[in-house]
Amino acid sequence: MERDRSQPSYSDLAAFARAFEIPISELFRHSTQTDAEEHDVLRREQRREITPDSTGALDDLLVPVMGGIEFYRSHLLAHSASELPARSGRLEMGTVLEGAFEIWIGGRHHVVEAGDSFWCRGETLSWLNPHDTPCVMIWVVAPLPHDSDA
Repeated sequence: MERDRSQPSYSDLAAFARAFEIPISELFRHSTQTDAEEHDVLRREQRREITPDSTGALDDLLVPVMGGIEFYRSHLLAHSASELPARSGRLEMGTVLEGAFEIWIGGRHHVVEAGDSFWCRGETLSWLNPHDTPCVMIWVVAPLPHDSDA
């Protein structure tokens, strides 16, 4: 990492973000934005691709992190899977745009298809795309609201 001599893995970055209690997306800055656009617009070609280690997911950070909210367009590649640790104090939610996948939230199994949405309040989450086609979705990670009904 120092002087561009090595590339950190996604796992390394995730551990760093956890240690400093920041969203991992804070580590992916959008350096090519113009001053006029910096606070309002992110062009498609300026998006940062985040590829978690060996999960088969490709995530594009759609906007800079604001208020701890991370906003992604995720592509779950065909025949890919991942298990994500519980994120205490975090709400994860998404909606499927194309395709389908299977998700386990706190051990509960669901099949989620185009047009369906899901959410997870700080529980362990794992997913599987058993299909021959990718699944495309919008995925949001945010701090849990203080309201217990959220």
